[in-house]
Amino acid sequence: MRSELSRIQKFSREMKQIQLDLFETAVVGKSGKAPVFDDPKAMEVLSEFKATVDDFRRILFFYVRNLSVQVGIDENTSLQAYRLQRATELLEVLSRPSGLSLTRSEQEKLMMSLDRVLSLRGKVS
Repeated sequence: MRSELSRIQKFSREMKQIQLDLFETAVVGKSGKAPVFDDPKAMEVLSEFKATVDDFRRILFFYVRNLSVQVGIDENTSLQAYRLQRATELLEVLSRPSGLSLTRSEQEKLMMSLDRVLSLRGKVS
């Protein structure tokens, strides 16, 4: 099992790097579109990748759920902690400068969502 956990850790690092790379390529170039879209196979490759990641997420959900039960951790607490960690990671990525911009309405929705999360976080702690 050790080798599987090592592979998962390595895969996690690779996935984070892919995420960073894709985020950085979202910066629109002079052509008016992100460089990744210049490749005619982009849709096929990205669609297959998304399907694989979606399937993997479903499998991981069950593994985490069963592991939580085995070690006696409340499943909801475990999932909530994961969601907060994930939200923090996403906010970190979004805080980096990019060519992407939000409309005023999108900014307001984001801030309202953050306020709700932070107020819920205060109630849980």
